[in-house]
Amino acid sequence: MAIPGNIRSWQSALDSRCHWGWLRGAFGPTITPMDVDFIIERCGHFLVGEIKRRREDITQGQMILLRALSASPAFTIFALIGDIDEHEIWPSELLLLPKDTWQPTDRPAFFRFCNDWFKRVDGVWHKEPT
Repeated sequence: MAIPGNIRSWQSALDSRCHWGWLRGAFGPTITPMDVDFIIERCGHFLVGEIKRRREDITQGQMILLRALSASPAFTIFALIGDIDEHEIWPSELLLLPKDTWQPTDRPAFFRFCNDWFKRVDGVWHKEPT
């Protein structure tokens, strides 16, 4: 049985991935499509993240997009760095934008970060008018 929030079928997820190489040149010589690794929407607020393995760089294009999104108060943007094994991430660093602040993290700390975001935006939705 699938757990809500998990990819229900890894094979279906892999089968749905598209190769966009045929668009090379459509956006100039260096721009290519990118994917979004993590996104949650709650009450009109978005938590968006890029996931990278240790020693894997965030590309310039990804940083341009993430910084642009972080300019909106509706978006909370992060990059999560860690070891990935068998589709599981073991986080070690968290980058928060637009402040560009890196902090050490692990699974419990990242859980708290996500839960704090949820409680904050969920409270915005349910706040009574004054």
